[in-house]
Amino acid sequence: MIVTKQAFQKFKEVLSFKSPATYKTYLSIINDFLLQSSLVVNEDTMLEYLKKQNPNSVMVAYYALKFFCNVVGIPFTIPHLLVAPKGHIKKCQPVLTREEIKALIDVSKKHGGTLEEGYMALFTIYGCRRSEAYDLKPEDIYEKDGNLFVKIYAKKGGQAREHLIPEFLNEFFIDFKETLGKIKKKFSVEHLNFMFTEFCKLAGITQRKRLNIHAIRRALVSELSMIPDLHPLLVRDFLRWKPWREDIMQVYVRYDPLTVDKIIFEKHPFLEFWK
Repeated sequence: MIVTKQAFQKFKEVLSFKSPATYKTYLSIINDFLLQSSLVVNEDTMLEYLKKQNPNSVMVAYYALKFFCNVVGIPFTIPHLLVAPKGHIKKCQPVLTREEIKALIDVSKKHGGTLEEGYMALFTIYGCRRSEAYDLKPEDIYEKDGNLFVKIYAKKGGQAREHLIPEFLNEFFIDFKETLGKIKKKFSVEHLNFMFTEFCKLAGITQRKRLNIHAIRRALVSELSMIPDLHPLLVRDFLRWKPWREDIMQVYVRYDPLTVDKIIFEKHPFLEFWK
C-alpha cells in the first residue's frame, strides 16, 4: 500500500492523543520509515526497516509501526517474537512494601523540609509520577466549594485530574503551596531522584536494581488491587490512566472524580501514615 497524505494526516491526529514524548518518538520513526520505504507499507518493507534497528530500539520501532498501521487501516501481521531481541524478557520492576512506604514517609517528616515532605505526599497518596510532581505549580493547589484540591497533569496520555485533598492534610498542603511559591528555583527531576535515594538510605531500604520513585506508584497499585470490593475502574480513574480502547467498559464507564477520591481514601493503604 502507498501511504497517502490524508492517511498520514490521520495518523498524526490520532497520535496527538498520546504523550508529547511518545508523539515525538513515533512521528520520527514513521517519518524515517516512510522515507526509506518510498511510502510503500507492507510486511516486507516493515521487516526490512526493523532489521536495521539496534536491539535497544527495535521494539519501540515495532510498536510505532503497529500503531501506524492500526490507525491508517493497514494489516499488521508481524509477530512480536519475530523481531524481539534474543532473550528479550520484560524486566521485572521493583515494588516497595507497605512497611517501606511507611518508613519513607517517616523519614520525610523527620529529615525533609516542607518541599520534600510535600513531594513525598504526592508520591504516596496520589501515586504521582516524577514528571507530574515536577510540573506542579502553586496555583495547582486551590480551594473550591469548601474543599482543597490539587490539580495533577497526567503523563503517558492519561487524564488530567483534580484531586481532593484529605481534610486533615489541608494545612500541610497550604504550607506546601506557599513554599512552592517562594522558592527561586524549583526542584528538578534529578533532585527528586536524589531525594528518593537519600530517603531510602535513611529509611534502611535496601537498594536494588532499577529501584526508583515509580516503585511507590507500583506499591500503591499493588495494595489497591488486593482490596476485594474496590472496582479496578475506580483505581484507573484515581491513578489517572487513560481508558484502554479495546475494553468497552473502560471506554464508557466514567465516575465522578470527587466520589472516586472519597472511596479510595476510605481504603487507601498509605493515607493513615500521614496522620
